[in-house]
Amino acid sequence: MILLNKMALSSFDFKSINSLLFFQCVLSVALAQTCSAAGLVAVAPLNIKALFVGMIGTS
Repeated sequence: MILLNKMALSSFDFKSINSLLFFQCVLSVALAQTCSAAGLVAVAPLNIKALFVGMIGTS
């Protein structure tokens, strides 16, 4: 994925880095939800407390 991002940003003169990353995140979530709905993968429920602790820990 990193190599694809570098190629897109340099070869196609892509200016908006944040929108590229946003669309990649949206696509990843959509694929995970689709695979979960189809029964291909099991997705664990999101623990909000762990998310906030992780955010504090990485700041």
